[in-house]
Amino acid sequence: MTSIIHKNNSPVIRIGTRASKLAKKQAQEVKNEFLLKLVADEKNIILSEYTTVGDRVHDRPFRMIGEKGVFCKEIETAILAGKIDGGVHSLKDMPVDQPEGLLIAAYFKREDPLDALITHQAKNLHELPRNAIIGTSSIRRQLQIARANTTVIVEPIRGNILTRINSWKKGEVDGLVLACAGLNRMKLFGLPRFTIPYSILLPAPGQGTICFECRTDDRQTIEILKQVNHVETELASKAERSFLRSLGGSCDLPVAGFATINANELILRGEFYSDKLERFISGTKTAQINQGTDLGQALADELLEEESQKLAVV
Repeated sequence: MTSIIHKNNSPVIRIGTRASKLAKKQAQEVKNEFLLKLVADEKNIILSEYTTVGDRVHDRPFRMIGEKGVFCKEIETAILAGKIDGGVHSLKDMPVDQPEGLLIAAYFKREDPLDALITHQAKNLHELPRNAIIGTSSIRRQLQIARANTTVIVEPIRGNILTRINSWKKGEVDGLVLACAGLNRMKLFGLPRFTIPYSILLPAPGQGTICFECRTDDRQTIEILKQVNHVETELASKAERSFLRSLGGSCDLPVAGFATINANELILRGEFYSDKLERFISGTKTAQINQGTDLGQALADELLEEESQKLAVV
């Protein structure tokens, strides 16, 4: 049974969030949506903080921690145990398949999905000086940056957004590549920051999107979440995640996917790094707006076939 009850027609909803500053900003953004669209009483929207494996481990890349959902697991365990009604996540951090008994029941309007270069040394990746050291926590970005400018040195850098910015300020790296969404939500507008077009750095599937995960049997919560769901973001997100799932499903894979909507058409741009070919395979495919899952699968199949054909002639 759901724990949601009503007091004076205002739902009581317990929401789990990571304890980082950015995660709490995102949770507050979701809370504000509930307050606005449900006309809820603020004291009835309760935020609970959790420290995840991804928050505790800073000395290893995500793919070396040894488990999926390093930023989700503790929150998901609390949802399944009935301690909270749902969890707020960055969609980009979530594995493409939820644990049994959980589902993504709402997507919130997407922030800027692109990446940004932070540096005093140039206004874009191409103008960076030779041997400039650029830090990023993402294997996707590391490979894309190296493709965009073969003369720079790309270094992995972990920690939350403020930790990475402090590393740059101390001169440990010459620049950073970070998600615009996180910078915007943290209101970090005073930095030497330059948005990178998706033709240079196609974003990760789900980048910039916040989602709400709850139990599959919690019908009351699911019904409430329909009132705050942003349909256009949901349609684009499902296409991107279908593409990722069809290529292996890990949020740490060097995969990029970005879907946009034009009238009743869904346009999906995707790419993945082929280890055997040592380069990216990329493409674009379109479909009707409600066919995102099939579109993601079709684009993945097309790019995998292209990789196979290129390998056959190497």
